[in-house]
Amino acid sequence: MTVCCYCIAILGINMLVPKRNTEEAIQLLKQTINSIKADEDVFVAILKKQPFYETGDCDSIIRFGNSNSKLQLTILSNPYCNPCAVMHKNIEALLTKVNNGISVQYILSSFNEKSNSTNRYLIAACLSDNTAFTRQIFKDWFEKGKELKDDYFKKLSLNMNNPKIEIEFLKHESWKDKTQIRATPTVLVNGYQLPENYKIEDLRYFTDLDL
Repeated sequence: MTVCCYCIAILGINMLVPKRNTEEAIQLLKQTINSIKADEDVFVAILKKQPFYETGDCDSIIRFGNSNSKLQLTILSNPYCNPCAVMHKNIEALLTKVNNGISVQYILSSFNEKSNSTNRYLIAACLSDNTAFTRQIFKDWFEKGKELKDDYFKKLSLNMNNPKIEIEFLKHESWKDKTQIRATPTVLVNGYQLPENYKIEDLRYFTDLDL
């Protein structure tokens, strides 16, 4: 059904091409496809065909936005991954656009054990219980901090002796072992992998998603 909607839209535009110039036809095609993508029934139908992974509040303390939202995003992210930095910027833009009306949960990954110290620093920042502080650290890290590596955290005077850091770190490792997801960034929407033909900014249409 969903594929049919896209096909009908494309065929309809192709019929209009002789009557309109190419630029106008392309613009109309974009508007039509965006309208279809913004339809919640279409999105849910596509979403439910994607791989599903168990997610929950206890998977990570790294959470931004509204934890009670119907739309629950889980992001597997690597602090040194450039696409992850782009994804974080897009997540920040999405949270701003929806007035923090969705829930975003981060699970941290790494390229190797040597990089795990950075994950522990980011977890330590989250244990401050200051969401604004944590969010700013994540923003700064992905924008300019990762070039400095762990030196970035020295000025923050984080309590790295907090035993909760290792407990949280192991939770992230356990989640990765359980799901066997390795690619970063990976975006899950209420446990379902975000379809390839949707971008993170498209989720602004589905803040009241009912699955």
